[in-house]
Amino acid sequence: MYKEHHGEPHVHIDIGKSSHNASISIKKLSFLAGSIEKKYERKVFEWMEKNRDKLLIIWDDMQAGQKIDLSILN
Repeated sequence: MYKEHHGEPHVHIDIGKSSHNASISIKKLSFLAGSIEKKYERKVFEWMEKNRDKLLIIWDDMQAGQKIDLSILN
């Protein structure tokens, strides 16, 4: 995640040495841009679904310039 002040809440997915392979909506759990290999897709979506509420809290805090607490993620 980045402090962006635009668009819907999303995460950027980096795999290996590649940056920004994809952007995935936190609320809809769907690709906004890019793609990732199928072998990673299921695990990424499962983790995001499990942590959706926490990811949204982190997104809101980050966009507001507040301190973020990543320790809330599983």
